[in-house]
Amino acid sequence: MKIDQEGSFRHALTTGGINLFPGAGFSLLAKDLDGQSLPTGTGLRDELADRFKVPGGHDLNLPQIATVIQARDRIQFEAFIRRRFTVEAYDNRYQALARVSIRSVLTVNVDDLIHKVYAGSPLYYLNDLDQRGSSLGDKTAIDYVALHGCVRDATSGFTFSSQELAATFARDPDRWYLLSARLQENSSLFWGYALADAGVLEVLHPRTRGGRDTKPMWVNLIESAADEGTMAYFRAMGLNLIIGDTDEMLGYISSLEVPVAIEITDTTTVEELFPEYAIPKPTTLPVRPLDVFFGGAAPVWTDAASNRVPRVSHYHTLVDAVHRREDVLLIGVPGSGKSTMLMQAALECETQGLKLYVNSLPLEKAEMLISRLHGRPCTIFIENFTDSAQAVDRLASESSVQIVGADRDYNFEIVSDIIRANRFSVLQVSELTAQDVQTVYDSIPAHQRLARYVKPKVYQSREPSIFEVIQGNLVGTGLMDRYTHALAQLEQANPLLVDLLLVTCYMQQARTFASTDLLLAYFREVISAKDYKEIYAMISNLGRMLALAAEWTPDNLQDYFSARSPLVAETILEKSARPDALRRMLRRFWAEVSPYRIPNYQSFQRRGFDWHLFRRAFPNADEGKTFYEYIMDREPSPYVRQHGALYLADHKRYREAFEWIDVALAGPSLLGRAGGWTIRNSHAIVLFKANIEAAETEEGTVEETLDRSMAILEECHSKDRRTAYHATTYAQQAIRYHERYHNERSAEYLRTARKWMVEERRRSPWNRAVQFILRDLDSIR
Repeated sequence: MKIDQEGSFRHALTTGGINLFPGAGFSLLAKDLDGQSLPTGTGLRDELADRFKVPGGHDLNLPQIATVIQARDRIQFEAFIRRRFTVEAYDNRYQALARVSIRSVLTVNVDDLIHKVYAGSPLYYLNDLDQRGSSLGDKTAIDYVALHGCVRDATSGFTFSSQELAATFARDPDRWYLLSARLQENSSLFWGYALADAGVLEVLHPRTRGGRDTKPMWVNLIESAADEGTMAYFRAMGLNLIIGDTDEMLGYISSLEVPVAIEITDTTTVEELFPEYAIPKPTTLPVRPLDVFFGGAAPVWTDAASNRVPRVSHYHTLVDAVHRREDVLLIGVPGSGKSTMLMQAALECETQGLKLYVNSLPLEKAEMLISRLHGRPCTIFIENFTDSAQAVDRLASESSVQIVGADRDYNFEIVSDIIRANRFSVLQVSELTAQDVQTVYDSIPAHQRLARYVKPKVYQSREPSIFEVIQGNLVGTGLMDRYTHALAQLEQANPLLVDLLLVTCYMQQARTFASTDLLLAYFREVISAKDYKEIYAMISNLGRMLALAAEWTPDNLQDYFSARSPLVAETILEKSARPDALRRMLRRFWAEVSPYRIPNYQSFQRRGFDWHLFRRAFPNADEGKTFYEYIMDREPSPYVRQHGALYLADHKRYREAFEWIDVALAGPSLLGRAGGWTIRNSHAIVLFKANIEAAETEEGTVEETLDRSMAILEECHSKDRRTAYHATTYAQQAIRYHERYHNERSAEYLRTARKWMVEERRRSPWNRAVQFILRDLDSIR
């Protein structure tokens, strides 16, 4: 085997870091579910021509024959590709890749060989940029991009041409900026490419668009393909050559001596194993005035360690459950003190083995964490645990791992098909006892507290939460008034500061954070990437409105920012910000920012297209519809169509709403977990809203359509584990149906609704929504 610049190549693999670009030749020593070796591009073309009986198929190239077959039988084509490229066995030497210094994997292959290589690795995990977004600089993450699709992603199809890839980058140029930047940051290896695949290299190569020089790059060629013309072409692109086949490449990489990333023993500390999840020691914490916390800022470790921050009765129940080694989940309304209690318990509870505090944990990293723990006892405190639902479910199956999580009660119901309540002690912490209320009131600093306690006005005679007690008893104006006034002043002084605040709040409400990298992309048209200090100057001008998201800074490469608290972010977006400012922010965001830059993108997808927010930003339905269509062109997520349909339905544009929700129902998302039942639920809601106030044009037409909506929800309830999610929608619709018809069928719907609500009260006594709907049902005569 011959390697140009072999010393630099060895250094990149063992120490410096390298990007891996696998082509078809990379996977030749892997086998599919039927024991066949994976094919090259030409081999796949011939297989497709024979299997699907395409006349003249052997004369077409792979993109051409794929286009022909997909046009007439897409379902069978994708089923064949998924089976043909799901890896069952592979040469053991591929495992050597999991110990060398790979920074990212960008592949045109659709197989899952790389996933198998990293499965169970105690050192690294794959972070799929299309599904997960930015890995927040996590040094254990190998960013992975399947440029043409992957058999593991049931929510999207496959593409086979560099033209389609170029079109994708044209629609979302920030993706190209980010991927081509990888060539400038680290050395790269193109492995298993032929001259016919060069279009992919040309699309990615920064020099094709006047980019800066790259770090050294190598392309692997088999000897039979290394003719003078081919070698001259690749060298003209600035590539070093490696002449050798995949067998020789694997032998070479397996022989490398690689420095050990981490020595894992039974005495390895948390700081050594998981420095990003280590809980700080109270003596090392900085100080900050307590009035910042009571003024609405998100809790930090300093607050949790303070004896002046109240510990209400729910906290003592939590500590008892932790000490009994129960897996326990704190749930409640916004501002109920969940995060503070979780941090207090993490600091103060004595647990077996290691203690970790986690904000977000993808399933792949959970598997890596389990490998590193190797059976050692561990208690993991997880903030916003529903964003890590798959990881929580996986970790809970390990007898040596204890889970303590906190999140909003509504979010818990959404993921109840993954995280089953009967496996946990569920602690509802929304409401306070009379003694708790007094404790909270007394803990407010005297200069911030009203002289006499004022009982907060709480909906439906509920008991107040911690936030409601504090906000109702502070001197001065409330959150909404303060931020409405502040935003009006900022808009006059500098609209860019308003944009900065709003985009940060937008990210936070979607359960993620704004990184320096993301903000530079957002302001690309007005601030050069080289002038990142301008971003920090703007942040400084905003003062205490923004804060460093310290728990999301696993590296020292960039910072992550948030509003002072999730409640502040919600107040600004839902009440204080002007619609035209929201509209401006959303348009710029989706024009400039790729999903690849969004940390915790899987969570963002569920909230970033929220129709309630878009309703405020786009009160004009035509403008809102056009904007949703623009996002769909860039990001074909079923969540976009789902929220777009609910947006149109709210504007009483029911025909268009039906079209969008039907497309979402028919899309490939239904092959995966996320697609089916939540979208079916939305479909039923749109159907019901469209007809509940409609006049009868033919005998029974409207009533029959409403019955169909109820039948859809009955199917959802019977087939999806998230029974309360569907039962509450069903009960709300049953009440309105009965108000209109008041007949035997409406009475039957009410009986079914009440039966389901009673079942949910027994199954989930912590679910407050069930209690209030039952009260409404019982009041009907």
